[in-house]
Amino acid sequence: MTAEVRTPFVWNRPKTKVYDYNQQFGGAYYQPMIDYVDTKERQGIFFSKPAEKVHLPMPAELAIKKHESPELSGVTALDKALVRGFSQMTKEVNGAAVHTMNLMLRGSKENTSLHTKRTSTMVRDKYVKELHLIKARSLYAA
Repeated sequence: MTAEVRTPFVWNRPKTKVYDYNQQFGGAYYQPMIDYVDTKERQGIFFSKPAEKVHLPMPAELAIKKHESPELSGVTALDKALVRGFSQMTKEVNGAAVHTMNLMLRGSKENTSLHTKRTSTMVRDKYVKELHLIKARSLYAA
């Protein structure tokens, strides 16, 4: 009755891999549609539908075409987060500078605008900068 009890084995699904060739082939195939969607997004409500349809290349065309740019196309979520983070950081820094200049012009003696503790904004700014450094390192490492 002293049967050995084993712990259950939990299977972890392996991460998917996108090889360079697949990335280039798929990117070249969908690039006309990506350009169309980007144009539509940039023009907003003033977008006018083009007379001709978007031409997606045939597989034979893609096989003949040389793939010059192996890098990813489009804007990633990290890029958008970095832009949003830096714009918010700049807005807050400039707002604080303008507030301080207004206080100085008025001859104010209040010291309540000095922050002694790390605010959530300071913590967020630190992580936005670290994400930016990680992205820059990964671009230069490849």
